[in-house]
Amino acid sequence: MLVAEYGGWQKLLLITIFVILLLTPQICKRQYLECALRGALLLAVGVLGIGCYVRQADLFEKEKQELLCKEQLTVCGTLIRKEQKNERWQLTLALPGFENRVVVSSQEGGYPLDCVLSVKGLIYEFHTPRNEGQFNEQQYQKTKKVIGRINAEAITCIRAPSGIYAWREALYQFRVRLCAVYETCLPPQTAGILTTMAVGDKSMLDEEVRSLFQKAGISHILAISGMHISMIGMAIYAFLRKTKNSYVRCAIGTAVVLFLYGTLIGMGVSAKRAIGMFLIFLVAQCLGRGYDTASALAVLAIVLLVENPFLLQDVSFQFSFLAVVGVITAEHVLPKKDSGGGWYRRVRPVLLSLLLQLFTFPLVAFYYYELPLYGLFFNLLLLPYLGIALGFGLLGGVAGTFLLPWAKVFLLPCKIVFSVYLWVCRFVEGLPFATVICGKPSIGKIAAYYAMFGVLLFLVEKRKEKAKDLSDEKSEKSVGCGEGGRVCSYLLVGALGLFSFLIAVPKQGFEIDFLDVGQGDASMIRTEQGIVCFVDGGSSDVKGVGTYRILPFLKSKGIRKVDTWILSHLDDDHVNGFYEVLESGYPIDRVVISTRLEESDAKAYLFQMLSQYQIPVIEVNGGDVLRLHNDDSYLQFLSPEEETPVYDENGASLVFLYKDPGISALWTGDIGKTQEEWLLRNGKLQQVDIYKAAHHGSRFSNTEGYLQALSPKLSVVSCAKRNRYGHPEEAAIRHMEAAG
Repeated sequence: MLVAEYGGWQKLLLITIFVILLLTPQICKRQYLECALRGALLLAVGVLGIGCYVRQADLFEKEKQELLCKEQLTVCGTLIRKEQKNERWQLTLALPGFENRVVVSSQEGGYPLDCVLSVKGLIYEFHTPRNEGQFNEQQYQKTKKVIGRINAEAITCIRAPSGIYAWREALYQFRVRLCAVYETCLPPQTAGILTTMAVGDKSMLDEEVRSLFQKAGISHILAISGMHISMIGMAIYAFLRKTKNSYVRCAIGTAVVLFLYGTLIGMGVSAKRAIGMFLIFLVAQCLGRGYDTASALAVLAIVLLVENPFLLQDVSFQFSFLAVVGVITAEHVLPKKDSGGGWYRRVRPVLLSLLLQLFTFPLVAFYYYELPLYGLFFNLLLLPYLGIALGFGLLGGVAGTFLLPWAKVFLLPCKIVFSVYLWVCRFVEGLPFATVICGKPSIGKIAAYYAMFGVLLFLVEKRKEKAKDLSDEKSEKSVGCGEGGRVCSYLLVGALGLFSFLIAVPKQGFEIDFLDVGQGDASMIRTEQGIVCFVDGGSSDVKGVGTYRILPFLKSKGIRKVDTWILSHLDDDHVNGFYEVLESGYPIDRVVISTRLEESDAKAYLFQMLSQYQIPVIEVNGGDVLRLHNDDSYLQFLSPEEETPVYDENGASLVFLYKDPGISALWTGDIGKTQEEWLLRNGKLQQVDIYKAAHHGSRFSNTEGYLQALSPKLSVVSCAKRNRYGHPEEAAIRHMEAAG
């Protein structure tokens, strides 16, 4: 599947090396028959994977073209999933004759699951990322086998399920009642945590809570993970075994409950993996056979990928399976016996958690661009109470659907546990370096990390084997103590080295970036010496532009602070994203604005926010120069001066020139024709390499004579692809092209 998805001789070479390493033990032991059998099995699995992927990819593209060939269409399909996001309902339809699905965005969501809907509306393809670090919505939906989104104009329910066929809708309504119980009996933030953790409903989860948990390194407990499923499954199975029923009856009862619970929470990838592995465990119990976690994991990986090979790109799939691999490896590598006075037994859970996090750190860095520094310690502190909170949460929710006062009693432990969680997370947020921005590591860096990690595990394993060989010659006490101490020291030193390697950001040279923020402006200058200036940062049509576009961009490039943030003026499409970055706690050294900005609510709010976060502000005039690095690079402000004609906020925009020995670039904010003519008339202009077009390419700016004086090699217009202003205007584009 990797070869089919990514191709390239490098990937093929890596896979070949991986296969050789797998077969090396048999080759060394001259077990040629077993080696041949294993090689044939690997080849068969590889051919199966490529075949499945190619078939699914071709089918996906064929069905995608069939649906997206027209913007407006009418489709009929079965409603298989519904959830509320941003005050709109997202309804997933399975279409007859199609293997893939569509999502319908609608104001109404009161349709029962498994009903047949007729939907009329406009269909859109999902967005691909336009900036570095931006979320890839198209890839995410593809892993769920969803082709596109229909903005519904009309929906008709053709047939609704009834009787036993409405069991999925009954489960959904039960989930709604559980959420209502939690919302009634718990504080808002605690209720949001419990609904997310217990039933997979994130609609009540507060964004502040999500951020706090991420910084503390415990955000994984907000997802329905294998740990949740295992807790519930083992509790049910143990309870049924105490009733003296047979293994088969207990297994069937547990399997039914887990299937219903999985359906209740939406049967995500982690839930499918955990439920599948637990079912294999139940079968082993019934047959009186041993249960091998690695084999069960491999079976589930094959089953899930054959059904949907796109899951290989799914974040949940990668985290879920890699975490289990980490658990298996940690249990195998770490010595189990404690013969050193009990100290190793107490330290072993710390080492287990450390190994598990070392397995997943590269994925965290690759997808989130930062690592929680204290995550290891707070996982050990908080996770032991997770089972208590989850158990009482489910009991309280079920009890509350029948008798609400009982729910308050059962949910009291949840209230206490989650209050402690929130307190600890807020404490962590106040610690220095709560999270360390590491940038998005390259595939090569991740490969090098796992290679070094493999060497570390090999050394630990060799130490274990050596201690075992000596066990016949020395007392058990002395060997155990030495073994545990060596393993502990190897892991701690290795973990420090691996963490340092992962957070080290390679030195980056000069660059200028213009971000796609829709109808707005955001750009960045980074000098050869690594000094970062950001210019504006806002949008009038992209929600959360600072949170979902600007911050991920900065973090993905490993930028840990902005030295200077320049605000050309204070219109929302230039500053609302800046405020989001400011409120996130991202470091900003100073802010630069124009002295000609009029006193207004927007200016008062800016100064209030900068004072709150203790960020100095520099007010500049035309003619001022801001040195960035000695005389090598600087910002030269051209306008506005006292004589510059300014009639509105746009006219007061900062116009400045960035210069270094190799390049010159001009930013102009939203100035208009009057300010451009003043700059031209007063000899302020010179030839530049890069020109950031004024006022998003408006016809009231970007005049012909002004652009001829600049003669830019490259002109950049920042505006939405579709906007109500008509930007960029045809006349402005003609002037830019005529100027070169």
